Amino acid sequence: MELSEIQELRQAMAARGWAPIPLLTNDKAVKISNWSNLARKDRSHFAQQPVRADMANTGFLCDGLRVVDIDIDDREYVLHVGRIAMRVLGDRAMMRRRSNSHRLALVYRAAEGTPSKISVTGKHGKVEILGRGQQLHAFGLHPSGGELVWQPGAPGEIAVDDLQVVAVSQVDLFLKEVAELLEAQAPVQAQAPAAQPELRPITPTARELNIGYQQGQIDRDALQDAMRALPNDGRFDSWEAWNRVGMALWSATDGSAEGFSLFDQWSQRHHSYDARKTRDRWDAITGSPPRDLHVGTIFWMARENGWKTTYESDRILDRPQRTTESIDPETGEVHSESVDAGLASRFVWVDPAQFPRRRFLYGTSYIRKFLSVDVAPGGVGKSSLALVELLAIASGKDLLGITPTETGAVWYHNGEDPLEEVDRRIIGAALHFEIEPAVLETRLFRSSGRDTHLVIAEQQREGAVILKPNVQAVIDTIRQHGILVARFDPFVSTHMVTENDNNAIAAVAREWAQIADITGASIALTHHSRKSNGNQTTIEDARGAVALIDASRSVRALNSMSEDEAAKAGVTTRRAYFRVDQGKVSMGPPADKAEWYHIASVQLPNGDAFEQGDSVGVVEPWEWPDPFAGISSDDAVRVQQAVSQGGPWREDVRAAAWVGHRVATVLGLDSKTPVEREKVKGLIRTWVKNGVLETYDGYDEKSNPRTFVRVGPAQPGLKEEA
Repeated sequence: MELSEIQELRQAMAARGWAPIPLLTNDKAVKISNWSNLARKDRSHFAQQPVRADMANTGFLCDGLRVVDIDIDDREYVLHVGRIAMRVLGDRAMMRRRSNSHRLALVYRAAEGTPSKISVTGKHGKVEILGRGQQLHAFGLHPSGGELVWQPGAPGEIAVDDLQVVAVSQVDLFLKEVAELLEAQAPVQAQAPAAQPELRPITPTARELNIGYQQGQIDRDALQDAMRALPNDGRFDSWEAWNRVGMALWSATDGSAEGFSLFDQWSQRHHSYDARKTRDRWDAITGSPPRDLHVGTIFWMARENGWKTTYESDRILDRPQRTTESIDPETGEVHSESVDAGLASRFVWVDPAQFPRRRFLYGTSYIRKFLSVDVAPGGVGKSSLALVELLAIASGKDLLGITPTETGAVWYHNGEDPLEEVDRRIIGAALHFEIEPAVLETRLFRSSGRDTHLVIAEQQREGAVILKPNVQAVIDTIRQHGILVARFDPFVSTHMVTENDNNAIAAVAREWAQIADITGASIALTHHSRKSNGNQTTIEDARGAVALIDASRSVRALNSMSEDEAAKAGVTTRRAYFRVDQGKVSMGPPADKAEWYHIASVQLPNGDAFEQGDSVGVVEPWEWPDPFAGISSDDAVRVQQAVSQGGPWREDVRAAAWVGHRVATVLGLDSKTPVEREKVKGLIRTWVKNGVLETYDGYDEKSNPRTFVRVGPAQPGLKEEA
């Protein structure tokens, strides 16, 4: 920038209420004595002075401003601090970035007066709020070599009077939260609670069991019992763990007085208990409720510390009953009695024309009263596919090339990911397919294993035991919401039995099938496959015992596009494509006839000034390239003419005289490249079927029997098959 341009910049700043300060060229230091008083007395003072070549950088006086200078190199902490500022101080700050650093500066205006600088320094860095007597480097190269970038505008483009105003109380709250984040002592901050017990790591797994789960309600007795079993003694000294227990209890009890009573009673068992601090902590949690901690966290910690509970085991065979009626000969009264009907019932003929059809809900994969399973290795797209299929059933829309036969409520349970991630994927798919939010809010139900730990069986000394209360909870949920399809992803999160025990898995699979039968819903399970070492996955590759596959009515195998398939289809990002096959892949259709899908990247509009919004993968239909794209009847005539000359032409693609070379030459294709060779092969297959070309047996020049290709009897059409 020329010196004259720099002076114009400083004059523009002064005209809009800024006090520009000359800084050393390519530096951020001031080398002018009494500079702050000069600028304070007259904000346009330095704008009126000639620009010196050795002082070509420009800053501005921070009097009357609140400039948040985030002096931290770790990107994650910078983002955390920036978001705290946007939430507490306001989201209309001027922001200064540096091209070679994650550090940020956010510029606000003080509500009153000219407050002084205030800062917090902690384990993870320093945050300053610049004020009276400080300056901020605004223009010119940074000493590190980085360029400065402003958004939404720079000083001089935005007037001081237009800056967002912040009050002292906002600054105090901001510093308090930042101090906790950086593990520092803020200038204005309530005293931290005394040391409290540290529990075992709070990272509940997908198999964490939600004891006492009954129609979505928390079992009070189980919760109280778990809290009594949870240790709180001098062996532990972590405030964070104490706080987490409080957050989990708050979430489990919805912040009720009963919840605080449990938290207070448990806290009293520690030697440093302070009633006021315990009450303050509960109130603080109320002001910022947790999202990822719930009753399952309490149960998990208690179990990890030795808590035991019991479950009912129903091993008695459910024998069917029938009702008989008898008439009292003296009074004429009719008496009804329920009697054992035995284990079998008599067959009753039904008119075949009136016999109910199987109730397929979506293609052949979802059937009322039956169990279906998807098998795939990790990362293929099975969860994304399941979500879009459920959205299709809920909305009644043809999203993937299949129109649902029934429309209604669906339930998706993810046993591993938090509910927030599940919702993120749902929203991404809804945006991609333009599904109305009202439809989803009416017909879509979801749950997460992080807080609803849905386990229907566990391994005990005597073997696999079905957890009847949890099974009944599943049945009640399906009935309550009128669920058509319920998918549980993954299957392994719904049980705690030995995966390779065929009898145990059979018991679990039978229970899921029984749930389908009782409720009339379609139950779908997502299951992992064993490592295939690069081979295509089949249903036989399902992890663990085969009993699950045997108990299912419909089983699909999902496979990522192979390198060979990608080469033939002309796809460069093959892992974004996958195929779905019913039953064994070895018995499935060839690649060009298979059911293919593409995982599209959908950007959510949840970005902010610091980074872009989330990107989620959404499954959409994809078709294998059509070999007849761009091919006309005239092309078929030209192919016939070419094949009728020369030759003989071989059917074998490996032969030097392969007919495909002749066809490719006529059509202007390169038969040596994988994509165009595949196109030529597809054309020849179809033309042989519809008679444009035909095969015949003969002998080559060495008298070996071979199959050849010649012109067929049919008039050229396009893709009509014989």
